[in-house]
Order: sequence, then C-alpha cells, then structure tokens
Amino acid sequence: MDWTAQKISSGLFQAIGASNWINSRLREAAQWCRAHDKPNFVASQIGWSLAESNPTAITAPTLIHLSPPDYDDFMNVGLPIFADQAQARGIFDPVKRLQSERIARYDTPTTHQRF
Repeated sequence: MDWTAQKISSGLFQAIGASNWINSRLREAAQWCRAHDKPNFVASQIGWSLAESNPTAITAPTLIHLSPPDYDDFMNVGLPIFADQAQARGIFDPVKRLQSERIARYDTPTTHQRF
C-alpha cells in the first residue's frame, strides 16, 4: 500500500481498488490503512453475475465469486462492487452455452432457471 499511496499523492493514481479479495482481507486492509494513514480501496471487483457460480468448478484458487450469503457481508464492508464476469463467460448465449468449459462454472439449478 505504500507504493500505491505514493502514486496517489503524486497524482499518478486517483484511487485504488481490490480484485478477488474476500471480505476479511478487505477489512484487514482497511484497518491497516487507517493505522498507517494510507488511502484505502475505493471499490472491489469480484466474480458476480446473473448466473450463479458453481464453486466446485472454479479451478483457479485466486478467483472469488460472490455467493448470495457473501452479498450481505460485502454490503457491510461498504465498498462499491464491480462485477467481474458479469456476462458469465457467455453462458446465456445459446451458441456459447454449448461449450462445456463455460457450462461447468455456472452449472447450477439457479443458472438454468434464469436461462
């Protein structure tokens, strides 16, 4: 955060955001920023879309998808959320839907109902 604070104070950056951070990590970062008088994140980007994620099909351990229970917790963190993969990798496109790697990540009853 020191490096980003320098970039903000120099005018190179206006603000910073987080991507794929869980709520507890965002809270820890906010506490650290307050304790060290550094700028905190202004927004969080997380996997979130109309399609519901299937956690067992997410192969990259650093990808975090907003689940319904996490939503309320994210609202309590107080950061705006930017949806990553809002189009759900094209799962609602009938042609792209036929590609199995796209289906697995969002293969849930909720996604099928919404489709």
